[in-house]
Amino acid sequence: MRQLFVSPHATVDVSYSSGLLANGAIDIQKKDSNGEITSLVPGDLISNAAEIRFVQGTAAENIVSPWIAGRNVMVWDGKAYNAPVASTGSVTATTTSASTGELEIKFIRKDRQPQEFFTFMYSVPNSQAQNDQATGIHDAFEALTNIPDWLNPLATVSSNAVTFVGAKNGDVAQSGAIWDEGSAVFDVIITESSAVADSTYTDASDVIDAVQGTGDGYDVKKLEDSLMGSTYGYYNRLKLPNTPANKTDVAATYNMYTVVATKDGSTSPQIKGVDNLMEIYIALDNTDATDVADFEDKINPYLNSAGFSAINL
Repeated sequence: MRQLFVSPHATVDVSYSSGLLANGAIDIQKKDSNGEITSLVPGDLISNAAEIRFVQGTAAENIVSPWIAGRNVMVWDGKAYNAPVASTGSVTATTTSASTGELEIKFIRKDRQPQEFFTFMYSVPNSQAQNDQATGIHDAFEALTNIPDWLNPLATVSSNAVTFVGAKNGDVAQSGAIWDEGSAVFDVIITESSAVADSTYTDASDVIDAVQGTGDGYDVKKLEDSLMGSTYGYYNRLKLPNTPANKTDVAATYNMYTVVATKDGSTSPQIKGVDNLMEIYIALDNTDATDVADFEDKINPYLNSAGFSAINL
């Protein structure tokens, strides 16, 4: 059982009206020894709040997690937002050409199987200086109309080197699509399909290594999409075709927290083949210091009483 709770891209106070949590707010509720349900407050421990649950307010209803016994928590973890970084590769011309010729430049996408390939050609004029060759390769690439979405359609040139860039989340592809598949990883290879006399070319892949990052809005949205059933009850997509609205703002950046607990208090992830884990993910806008501090001030002392170190992002 997995659920995701997402904060808005703005500070929202934890407050209730007729039992409904403010739209966009995330709260932690406790059940005391008398069974009364109230909000967890800083300083609450397992000794006075045996069970907790997470609550996300929406315009129409509260989204809630199952009750989690503090003593059953197996994992308490968090990762601060880390921006994705695009992969780059380069082609360098090192000498002036002494004849005409054809260069074949091939790109190989490596982060998906099967691998994907893309190739384009550049016709090298006779007696073209290395800096001009780099400019020519750059211009030939950007003039293409069939660049795959996993390559940024804009390259850069500096002196005698051309740098190509892989797509990362949020980039606009040549097709007009918004890329949301993470930082693409690729190799660039150059060959002379028709020899260019006295000219030498070098290629370099992973000049800058791709970084997938943590808490990118596009990745959080994909996680939310995958958990529509367990979070919002959206399972039957044929007879219930109206997809619930995403709470994730793809333009936002998030700190990510994880709580994993067993349902029965054992340490086994399964009981007779049946899932025995509850995995709760919380995404908080990392630019909202107020909500981040409010959440951590409540959850850290509680889970510290279960033997976990504080997570401060």
